[in-house]
Amino acid sequence: VLKVISKIKEQCNKLIEQKREEETVKELETQRSHHTEAQTQKRRNQEIIVHGIDNCLVRFAKCCNPVRGDQIRGYITRGRGVSIHRADCTNVQNDDPDYSERMIEVSWGEDAQASYLSNLKVVANNRTGLIANITSKISELKIPIHSVDARTVKSNTMIINLTLDIQSKEHLEKLTKKIAKLQGIISVDRSIN
Repeated sequence: VLKVISKIKEQCNKLIEQKREEETVKELETQRSHHTEAQTQKRRNQEIIVHGIDNCLVRFAKCCNPVRGDQIRGYITRGRGVSIHRADCTNVQNDDPDYSERMIEVSWGEDAQASYLSNLKVVANNRTGLIANITSKISELKIPIHSVDARTVKSNTMIINLTLDIQSKEHLEKLTKKIAKLQGIISVDRSIN
């Protein structure tokens, strides 16, 4: 009986130790996650200066995807900090007094290491190798591509929507000029979702 009790006690101790290790791993993962979130927030705060507010949550609006060099405006959201928009974004062009009270002055900070998602809309005459030529120009500038959506519309015209990881407005303009020089390109513009 003592041997059985000893074995059961040994197994229980192993299970307790295993459970403690699992809890420790979970706790470390949680701490790492919070640390990563804090680093991301600190980085964003270095990228964007919100005038009159210290240490606030900042996020880039997906409707216009501002990039370094764009004129920007801040909008104080309900519960999600300050949303950063391009100054020409239609979502911040509102004459409603309640809306304008929530606008806040923002500017780009010193952090030049950041990159930003940006959308390009390319309209071109459809031809063999068109998308390959466009992605080749993107590759020359070492720009990561997040997504490509291409479709042919009326009279053999192709619309290509690209989501790219851009470092600055100048970076985006350089790419836009390279794509615009390709054969059959009708227009290359930043698009707003």
